[in-house]
Amino acid sequence: MAIQTIVFDFGNVVSFFDHRLTTNRLAAHAGIPAEALHASLFGTSLEEEYESGKLTTAEFLSQIRETCKLSCANEVVAQAWADVFRLNEAISDLLPRLKPRYRLLLGSNTNELHA
Repeated sequence: MAIQTIVFDFGNVVSFFDHRLTTNRLAAHAGIPAEALHASLFGTSLEEEYESGKLTTAEFLSQIRETCKLSCANEVVAQAWADVFRLNEAISDLLPRLKPRYRLLLGSNTNELHA
């Protein structure tokens, strides 16, 4: 059976992501040290609860602002959370060459802010 469809994951395949970008952007607005900020954002169940739909975006942003003692607006937090991706050039160059021959699908366990 010939391959007809190729499925790509978005995160760390089509695009790389770096959570430290979020931490670095929010550190200036936090009432806690940068390492504590990073641990609060990515070392707890907070991210998983958001990505699994247990928290709405509004609830998620509110919890981040409270936990990290952030002095900035939700829009700043949302932008810092969302802007963590950079294109994987090797895959980006490959996709147009595959498209004429295969059906290409993109999958991701993304959240509303990343979408």
